[in-house]
Amino acid sequence: KVNAEIYHSQRATWLNENILTYQTNIKRKHFFNSMVGVTLQNSDYEYYSFKTTNIPNESLGMAGMNEGIPSTTSSEKSSWSMMSYLGRVNYNYMSKYYATASFRVDGSSKFAKKNRYGLFPSASLAWNFSEEDFMKEYKSILSNGKLRASWGLTGNNRVGEYEAYALLKMAKAASNNLPSGVYPFENNQNSIGMVPISLANKDLKWETTEQLNVGLDLGFFDERIGINVDWYMKTTRDLLLDASLPYSTGYYSAMKNVGKVRNSGLEFTLNTININRNGFRWSTNFNIAFNKN
Repeated sequence: KVNAEIYHSQRATWLNENILTYQTNIKRKHFFNSMVGVTLQNSDYEYYSFKTTNIPNESLGMAGMNEGIPSTTSSEKSSWSMMSYLGRVNYNYMSKYYATASFRVDGSSKFAKKNRYGLFPSASLAWNFSEEDFMKEYKSILSNGKLRASWGLTGNNRVGEYEAYALLKMAKAASNNLPSGVYPFENNQNSIGMVPISLANKDLKWETTEQLNVGLDLGFFDERIGINVDWYMKTTRDLLLDASLPYSTGYYSAMKNVGKVRNSGLEFTLNTININRNGFRWSTNFNIAFNKN
């Protein structure tokens, strides 16, 4: 038995980014770095294949496909696009105080019009207290000391291209029985119609993750000893889930925003340089993390 199959698959993606940055300082004390931008992205996908079985003359190769028994024909076409606005401002005062504020506005074709765009801001603060005047006499001991905190939102749209919409599929007549969507028309001739295969969910929206971090960085004896401590709390809301549906709906499942998940914990890292001379270096690293879900 000789079988043959031919298929074609193609994905075309383009990305356009437009970024404007600006840097300045005031009296060599206040340093600013800002950025704004707009990005556009699109992806098109297509696939089709044809298969035949029991080809009688294998010497013809693929040219003999028309002599076989048609088996499977499949095809697919999809497209998605994104549009984003973004901006960020960094501030630094004499390498002592740091502040950052940023935002993203992302729009995805995967969601219905009313939920297409999501706003995701973030902010962070840091205090490099080892650069303060009252710490200079301890510089030989505490070479680096920084206290930092950050907060931000991020979005997730990783679902199928058309999960928010009701999809239709053309029914095909089987050899012995006729599936739904095939109906008699004009002298009882079988006609092929469209059948719904998914429920629309116009309320489908971005999954959002909120994270809060507080951290402390310490370096001793010209960074021979380094300590990093981080506490975090991460909460993901409106999780995108292919949720089961009651069979009475006529569908097995639908993509929905369901529930939330929270992770919080503490991370600790200790780095040491024990020996570093005469071409020989010995360093150690220890870390431990505690997470609550």
